[in-house]
Amino acid sequence: MMRGVRIFQHDYNRTIVELRAFDHDAYEGDGFIVFKTLGVSLSGFRGDDFKALTVTAFESGWWDKSLEDMGPLS
Repeated sequence: MMRGVRIFQHDYNRTIVELRAFDHDAYEGDGFIVFKTLGVSLSGFRGDDFKALTVTAFESGWWDKSLEDMGPLS
């Protein structure tokens, strides 16, 4: 759980929407959703292989170069 969001316990679209409410500087691309302000990335949340879901915490700046090739999360 992160900021009250039950990441793996409910619908994955709901997880994305709820995390987005805490981070308006979020990006998506290459199977990843990066919440830059929160410092977490998700993978597998847009696919249908729910056994391959990941949530990763990252250091500030870790994704900066890759974000150039990603689009804003809508």
